[in-house]
Amino acid sequence: MRNRDGTGLPAAQIRVPGAHGPWRGHRVREQHEARTDVRVVVGVLRDGARHGLARVLSNPDDLLGAEDLVPGLADALLATFKEENA
Repeated sequence: MRNRDGTGLPAAQIRVPGAHGPWRGHRVREQHEARTDVRVVVGVLRDGARHGLARVLSNPDDLLGAEDLVPGLADALLATFKEENA
């Protein structure tokens, strides 16, 4: 199953009807039966090259990798280089 961003990874945020405030939503997500723990690493270079790796903890032998695996995180990391040069 693919997310809207096409990565196939679980959504970073789950909207839970009736959950109000950040702590209540967090508690509901932690107990949700569809919860999946994922570890993500993203690296970027000053020339704009990027790559991301992810491991779903329930399948530790499977490693997902792509240049655009977590595009928002890669963009944020690249922005730190721009701030550094400003």
